[in-house]
Amino acid sequence: MLVVDDDRSIRALIRDVLNGDYEVRTAADDCDAMRAFEHHAERVAAVITDVQMPGIVGRQLVEWLKERAERLPIIMMSGHAGVVPRQPFRRELSREYTTTRSAVTDSALTSADY
Repeated sequence: MLVVDDDRSIRALIRDVLNGDYEVRTAADDCDAMRAFEHHAERVAAVITDVQMPGIVGRQLVEWLKERAERLPIIMMSGHAGVVPRQPFRRELSREYTTTRSAVTDSALTSADY
């Protein structure tokens, strides 16, 4: 599992939740994510990525990943309302593109012991 987010506490939270069941690699930005995927592509079963990060947008990272591993499951997330694009990325991605809304409070993130 590859987790990509520029927020260290989010990466740590997701890593800690998944670590018991999955081997989790984390990346702080698109460059780290691309490098990690290129070095460990055969071990990456899925990607969880932030939509809005410095560098390229999560959407561009998704397209880069899909060019290399078309069937790779990718979950896009954002802590910012209205960031998830309403238009599908590409026609090939639109069949599997869904949005959901989930509420995680700041207190839930800050109460974690990191």
